[in-house]
Amino acid sequence: IHDVLHTFDVTYGISINIIAIMIIMFKTPAALKEYSHILLNTSIIELFSFLAHFIVNGRLFIDYPAVFCISEGPCRLVSHEFCSIMAGFMNINMIYSMSMVCLSFWYRRRIVEKRGLLGRVRLQLLICLLFLPHTLHITVFFFVKSPSVTLEPVVQRFYKASHN
Repeated sequence: IHDVLHTFDVTYGISINIIAIMIIMFKTPAALKEYSHILLNTSIIELFSFLAHFIVNGRLFIDYPAVFCISEGPCRLVSHEFCSIMAGFMNINMIYSMSMVCLSFWYRRRIVEKRGLLGRVRLQLLICLLFLPHTLHITVFFFVKSPSVTLEPVVQRFYKASHN
């Protein structure tokens, strides 16, 4: 059932985001051009998240105090390291997506309060600035990830506990 739900979820997410990107790029009225930068950025981030989700096809397991993801997707054809990087990329995109939702609410409130437009360049700069903390997260992720030797006993303990 996991594979069926995963395939449906990913297919739906990719389709909706591609449609949203096309509508934003080709059908946005002039009055919403500036705001469309936020929407376009959000849709692109979500599209990348769904593509990473497809590549990883991860199953999340929680065995206190450990949380781990076992990849069952096409990333395994490349390497375990690639699966790990794609899972991290997917998670960082989800967090960044929430930053974009916050920016969207802030921008709409600014417009409702009639404080004027921000300008496309400044808005795009703000979008890039919001991503800066995530670059730190990406860098730290590469240096602190647990080696397989450390994780294997935890995974074995999880399977033994769940199969008794």
